[in-house]
Amino acid sequence: MKLASEGMRAQIEDAIKTYNKFRSPEVTAELLEIDNRNRTITVIFKGTFCRTCGFYDYFEDFAYDMLDEAKIQTKILNVNEEWTTESFKVTYAIQG
Repeated sequence: MKLASEGMRAQIEDAIKTYNKFRSPEVTAELLEIDNRNRTITVIFKGTFCRTCGFYDYFEDFAYDMLDEAKIQTKILNVNEEWTTESFKVTYAIQG
């Protein structure tokens, strides 16, 4: 199955809407890229983040929302902090 199919994209966007519903404005997720060849998606997370609580949980929570909402299992591959925008760019591998 191609990741960038309209159905798959819609499922990912629905998972992002659910994520943002419960975490925004503290943290807001936005889909940046779907890479069919490498079977990855990249999401940017922006916000104030509670850094003392373990900000990595925000990225793991998104993976759970992907599984719950879109039935897509993901694994975090890479987390890059964007210092100029105080955001994090996270790449997830699509499992299965």
